[in-house]
Amino acid sequence: KADAPAPAPTAPHSRAKAAPEDTGAEAAAEAPTQAPSPQPASESIDLPEVVSDHPSPKAPKASPDPSPKTKKAGAEAAAEAQKAKPAARYDRISKTRYLTTMAREYYGDYNLWPYIYDANPGLGHPDRIRPGTRVRIPSVQELGINPKDPSTIRRAKNRGIAIYKPYR
Repeated sequence: KADAPAPAPTAPHSRAKAAPEDTGAEAAAEAPTQAPSPQPASESIDLPEVVSDHPSPKAPKASPDPSPKTKKAGAEAAAEAQKAKPAARYDRISKTRYLTTMAREYYGDYNLWPYIYDANPGLGHPDRIRPGTRVRIPSVQELGINPKDPSTIRRAKNRGIAIYKPYR
């Protein structure tokens, strides 16, 4: 009997198994008298991984591989949306920072300040905008202008004259 293998330890909720050399009477004496308590389904150890019909919130949804035409159309639509609505930029008027200094910084020419003025209705007199006033700076794509074009600068100067006219 010294050469016989030791019985394997059993889990607390499993039935005792009879060793191969045990007789039926000895196995019955070792078996518990009550049925084991059932394990909750969530604590199942021997079951394979359960795959849910619902994707996890972190997992990306699987989609069919789009055709090259669909990919190109999606990329073009994204590019159009990017051109149509660039990110809005804002700046603040200060004692030393006027519409002209913002125009020089954002557009490269101080004469283009009327484009910033027109994008911010309700500013009033251009020389009396209170420090701390937040102004939106439209992009050149949004305005559809070329800041280096002399005709753009000429139009901006004429617009500046028109803006000052009611305040004379």
